[in-house]
Amino acid sequence: MGIFGKLFGSKKLKTTDSVFGEIESFSIKGNDVGWQITTRYFNSDIEILIAGDKNGINENQKRILINAVNKESLIKSESENALKCLQLTKVHGDIGKQRAKKQT
Repeated sequence: MGIFGKLFGSKKLKTTDSVFGEIESFSIKGNDVGWQITTRYFNSDIEILIAGDKNGINENQKRILINAVNKESLIKSESENALKCLQLTKVHGDIGKQRAKKQT
């Protein structure tokens, strides 16, 4: 516990979630607890802050988070397709500009 934790008496809670493993609190106000989850998303380690209580993560928010994490490949695929479309649009726009220059 750091100096401020010793001065103000803050203590982090830890619990083990069935999906995300060990999680740690970052905020405690009464029975409301903000939980910090560390997970991998798009090949990067990320920290997610999510609401819950002293028993763990809010079940509704947990379902939303799991749904988003499970759609990683779909999101990645759609993002890559959108980038390809933007690149094609830019190429076609550049060709149109070159043709316009030749005509003037």
